[in-house]
Amino acid sequence: MDLSMATRREITKKYATDYAKSSKNAKGLILDELVAVTGSSRADARRALSMARKRRGPAKSVVLKPRGRTYGYETVKVLISVWRLAGMPSGKYLAATMRIWLPKLQAFGELDAKRLTPAVRGQLLKISGATIDRLLKPTKDADRPTGSLRPRPARCAGTPSRSVRPATNTNRPPGSSKRT
Repeated sequence: MDLSMATRREITKKYATDYAKSSKNAKGLILDELVAVTGSSRADARRALSMARKRRGPAKSVVLKPRGRTYGYETVKVLISVWRLAGMPSGKYLAATMRIWLPKLQAFGELDAKRLTPAVRGQLLKISGATIDRLLKPTKDADRPTGSLRPRPARCAGTPSRSVRPATNTNRPPGSSKRT
């Protein structure tokens, strides 16, 4: 049977309230009826009935709003500076040692005082290692050299690049197979 997905959802939604209130035997009958109407398997029908009960309204009505950026431009710029000055460690290590690095770099004047506001400082102290790696990925990719990093074999001075075997017994006339 060729039913559209929207039609299947409507039919399943009508059966869902009865299915939730029914006994085990009645649930089996409802499943049989739903399988006959929609043409789906029993497992799929059972799953669809339990999901239809939980769903409120049409499936497309739920619109997720994208979250705003937690770490702004200033935070990322200071993070890049700290990362480079700390010797480019991994995000996990940098997050663990951020409480050590920030005061020392600030005391020696290595960080831009205009960018390192108390809000930026608080964000840098709370940031996780995975977030540091995610924020630094564009910087790491830009710093990585392009091209092949594979070392090429060096040629020895006395050996040719390819060895050529000399032909055997070149004194024979063509077509002769006799060995001398």
